[in-house]
Amino acid sequence: MRRTSTSLLAALAMLVAVSGAANAYTMRFEPGGSITATSSALTFEGSGISVICPVTLNGTLSRESIELTANRQIGSITEVSIRRTSCSGGSVSGVLSLPWSMTLNTTLGTAPNELTGLLVNVVGSSFNLEIFGGFINCLYSGTGGALLGLTTTETPGTYRIGTLSALRAVELPLHSGAGCPARGHFTGSFTLATTQRVAVSPHELTIEPTRATAEGTLEFETEGWRASCTTEVRFEFETSPIPLTRGARMGTPIGGAVECATAEEVHIEARYLEWGWLEYHSSLIDSNGRFTGGALAIYRVAILITLEPRQKCLFEDLAEVLIGVNGPTYLGNQIALKQDLNAGRRCPGWIRIRGRLITLLELRFI
Repeated sequence: MRRTSTSLLAALAMLVAVSGAANAYTMRFEPGGSITATSSALTFEGSGISVICPVTLNGTLSRESIELTANRQIGSITEVSIRRTSCSGGSVSGVLSLPWSMTLNTTLGTAPNELTGLLVNVVGSSFNLEIFGGFINCLYSGTGGALLGLTTTETPGTYRIGTLSALRAVELPLHSGAGCPARGHFTGSFTLATTQRVAVSPHELTIEPTRATAEGTLEFETEGWRASCTTEVRFEFETSPIPLTRGARMGTPIGGAVECATAEEVHIEARYLEWGWLEYHSSLIDSNGRFTGGALAIYRVAILITLEPRQKCLFEDLAEVLIGVNGPTYLGNQIALKQDLNAGRRCPGWIRIRGRLITLLELRFI
């Protein structure tokens, strides 16, 4: 049965490689489109200088599904309105290089149901700061940072956007100007004029064909000698799209066979007693938020091995395998001995199943 786990994971790895490394989750703004955000006190600070102005931002949020992947564009800032007469400590005389792109940096919390915020890059931010009565003009340009704060709703995976906050830790460098702070940062929060929500959902995948075969070896060791059997496992995948979420059923083994040779004058027979089901456990995400693999589990793997007519060994355990873009890596590749049915001395403490998929599968992300 462990063999089955190996097979499936190899198949998934191959599928991911064919389809490309997709992110495990997508998000969608509801309703998206035009947004207006206001702040009564957006502050620019640097080297003892503090300029505070009321600011209104106009822009858009995407209406399309977006992968939760770094650098994906989620919207843009198209207009920045500053009430210069209400500024203190100086003023902003110009806003340049509009529109500014908003791209995803990373998420805070755990997708899909425990997110707390989205860190956003504001690419192309550029403005001219006027201080000391206009005697000094400072041009700042670079990538700003903002946090979209999320609060949960009654619907799992759906969040309400609370505020858009400037990130103090993200500094903008000085582009030109004499006597200006070398860099500075914004502080302050914007309130959205209309309610916006974010819905986060897992990718789904389909597997074709729905039936496949895997072949490999069953290996074990006891009392100084080793044995190896050949094994074949057949399994069937779900015909409907499978969500990449923990606990999603992916299919079931539907049969298998084991053939063992005599080892050191010990006759060996092995057969599968019980088949469990294939279940998706977790996704592996790299530093850029890309899907690189996942962990599957096969429940209640039960194998009976007879070493000689009166020596029967029952093995039963959870089999778990890690799949990756570059091929499967085994996580729980040893199936433990559950019971020595004859209280003998020759039962190995574990068996290991290795193998490969011999049916070409195609996995597609939806």
